[in-house]
Amino acid sequence: NVIKGSISVGDKLIAKVNADQRKNTAKNHTTTHILHKVLKEMLGQHVNQAGSYVSQDRLRFDYTHFEAVPHETLKEIEKKVNEAILADYHVKTDILDIEQARNSGAIALFDEKYDEMVRVVSVGDFSKELCGGTHIDETAKIGLFKIVSEGSIASGVRRIEAVTGKGAVNYIENLEKILKETAGILKAQIKDAPLKAQSITEEVKQKDKEIEILKGKMASNISDDIAKTSKNIKGINVVTAVCDLDVNGLRDLGDKLKCKLGKSIVVLASTKGDKVTFISMASKDAVKDGAHSGIIVKEIAKIAGGSGGGRPDMAQAGAKNKDKVDEALQAVTAIVENMIK
Repeated sequence: NVIKGSISVGDKLIAKVNADQRKNTAKNHTTTHILHKVLKEMLGQHVNQAGSYVSQDRLRFDYTHFEAVPHETLKEIEKKVNEAILADYHVKTDILDIEQARNSGAIALFDEKYDEMVRVVSVGDFSKELCGGTHIDETAKIGLFKIVSEGSIASGVRRIEAVTGKGAVNYIENLEKILKETAGILKAQIKDAPLKAQSITEEVKQKDKEIEILKGKMASNISDDIAKTSKNIKGINVVTAVCDLDVNGLRDLGDKLKCKLGKSIVVLASTKGDKVTFISMASKDAVKDGAHSGIIVKEIAKIAGGSGGGRPDMAQAGAKNKDKVDEALQAVTAIVENMIK
C-alpha cells in the first residue's frame, strides 16, 4: 500500500533495514533453536516445537510436554542454554534438498510443508534445524538468556517466555530495583532481606496465634452475655445476636453458646464488611424436635435481601440490607414456634 507519493515499475529503490531491531530479533531466534535442543536433552525426545514468537524484545517458545516442569529443572535448562551461548558456536546456513536435510539430522516441524530445497540452520555441532528466519552469526553475541515464565497453555503444550541480550539486562535491572525497594521496606541490607522477611513472617504468625487466643477469650465473654438473653420456646433455648465477627468467629461463638445452653437454637448475624452474614445452629436434641437451621437462615435472609441454607444442625446465609438485620432476627421466634412439634 502506497501511503504517500507514487511508485512505478522500473523505479530504483533503497532498502533500509533497522539494524538493531534485526540483530536483537536474530539473537532471540537463534536462542529458540538452542532452547529447543536443551529441552529435548533435559525433558526427553518427545519434546517438539508447538509454536514460537521472536521479536527484538523477547522470545516465546511453545513445546509438547505433559507435566509441569519443576523449578530446579527450569534453572538447569536456563543454565545449559547459557552454557551453549557462551560456547560461542558459529551459526551457519546451508541450502539442501529435503532428503539431504533430513539425513543430516536436521530437526523439521511435522506440520510444516517444505519445498524441495530447504534452508538448514546449524548452531555449531550443537543444533541443526530447518528454518527460514534470521539468525546471529556467533552465539556469544546473544549475551545472557533468562527465563521469565513457564507454564501450561493447553493440554500437553507448555510455554516458555524468555529474554536475551539487552532484554535480559533490563529484566535483571528491574529485579534488582524490586529487591532494593523490598529491602528498604524491610529496613535491611539486600543480602539480609530473606532472613529479615522470614523473621517478620514468623513474628506475624505468632501475633496471629495471640490474636486467635484473644478472640477465643472475647467469644467466651460475649457468649456469657448473649446466653443470658435466651428465650425458652417449646422447651428449646433460643438465642439471637448481632456480633462484629467474621464467619469463623460466628461459628466459634455459636459452638460456645450451644455448649452453654444445652438444647438450643442459636442464630447469629454479622455486619462486618460490606454485607450481612447469618449463621444458624441447632443442638442434636433440638433437631430431633424439628429444628432446621437451613430453613431458619433461608427465611431470615429473605427479610434482609439475601439467600442461603444448609443442614438442620448448621447453616449459613448472606444478605445485602444491614438495616433489616434486627427485623430478620426478630422473626426467628415465630419461625421456631411454627417449626417445633
